[in-house]
Amino acid sequence: MRLYVAVREGDSVEISGLIGSGVAYALGELGAAGDRWQQLDEAMVSCTVEVAGTPTVRELTVLALTEARAAGQASRVDGLRTWLADPATDEEFAADETVEAAGLLDGDLVVLYIEHRMKGMYDFIPAADPADVFAQLQYSDRARRRARKIRGVLLYTDADVELAAFVRTRFDELNTLSGELFEISVFERPQSWRTAGRYWKDRLSPEQYRMLSALRWLKWTPYEKLGAYEVARELGVPGAELPCLVLLASGRDKYVFPIGDASMATFRRLFSDLSATIDGSGPDEGGIVRQLAAAEQRLRAELVPAARGYEFKGATVVIHTGGQAMTENFNFHGQTTFINRPVDTVITDFQNAHATGSDLTTLLRLVLTSDQLTDDQREQVAQLIDEVAGELNGPDVDKTRTKLERIKTTVSKAADIATPALGIVAKVLELLP
Repeated sequence: MRLYVAVREGDSVEISGLIGSGVAYALGELGAAGDRWQQLDEAMVSCTVEVAGTPTVRELTVLALTEARAAGQASRVDGLRTWLADPATDEEFAADETVEAAGLLDGDLVVLYIEHRMKGMYDFIPAADPADVFAQLQYSDRARRRARKIRGVLLYTDADVELAAFVRTRFDELNTLSGELFEISVFERPQSWRTAGRYWKDRLSPEQYRMLSALRWLKWTPYEKLGAYEVARELGVPGAELPCLVLLASGRDKYVFPIGDASMATFRRLFSDLSATIDGSGPDEGGIVRQLAAAEQRLRAELVPAARGYEFKGATVVIHTGGQAMTENFNFHGQTTFINRPVDTVITDFQNAHATGSDLTTLLRLVLTSDQLTDDQREQVAQLIDEVAGELNGPDVDKTRTKLERIKTTVSKAADIATPALGIVAKVLELLP
């Protein structure tokens, strides 16, 4: 098991406060960089430790201190006290309990505190709790009404993982998009950290999981479907409309805008349209209500649920545009959707995007037409083929080779395409320097 260690060393004042405060500050410095969670993780993690067997927390503390010193992230001077703590709760782990009993899992972040003697007297103001930043998004009936401020609630269930993760990882951009005109909340439930941690661990990248844990932004989870539908009913919203944004202009008036996919493009268009609508509606409440109703009708006319309703399926949402059924592609975390589109259309797009030979084109067609690969497998392998085609002449040959090996592993399990597909993969591997 590998654990990641963040070191905090100094006197009692220097190590006071929450590690999440430092993470929040570093996050603000990074801005909206596309790989900011990885950069943040690299900046905040001091070292890693490999844990074998079932050591106690006391033994793990010694190991973490040794590794931190070897990495030059901790001084050689012994402190008054050294201990390990959970970044999500700031609670000290009991020294005598085992790592397993402490609930630590592979890939978790722990904080190594090294306290030294007080250096002097201080005048200071404690840092704000970073959890308060995200807590401001939590829904509350006591939310203040401001002049011309339109309140809204994002409703989704625990099945809408992409949207729940998107809210956390892009909250600052969403806040900017919603502007001064809207006060948007999310409706989630608080959980014990162990319960919440189990939900999020497999649903976020390792870097996001570690840093969002430290920020205490993973202490809430979306409601299960029954709970979310009950909330929706209280607001007068049919369960089939979820996930959606519900705007509450005045009284019991509500306007529902289904969310087709978790992307900045979706939210950018939605809030741009709403802002333009409301800004030109005049100051009176009746004008705002009329414009919201018109915006709801207009946006619904452009994005009408398919027969089975809106649904997340990877990064794909099936919609009707201009009265004709079609499948649109959306981007989420840089992924391109291939399934649920005509194969010939995908092949044409692939050939237009990459000046590559026929081998990868043939491989892509085999994968998309295989009856023995699942939708997820076809989607993943098609994505890898697309990436390999773009990297064949790139400098990172090892990265390309790794992707080809992943393709090879998956297609070998599909008897209907294994022989020709493996032959193509072997041929492409031979072309690599």
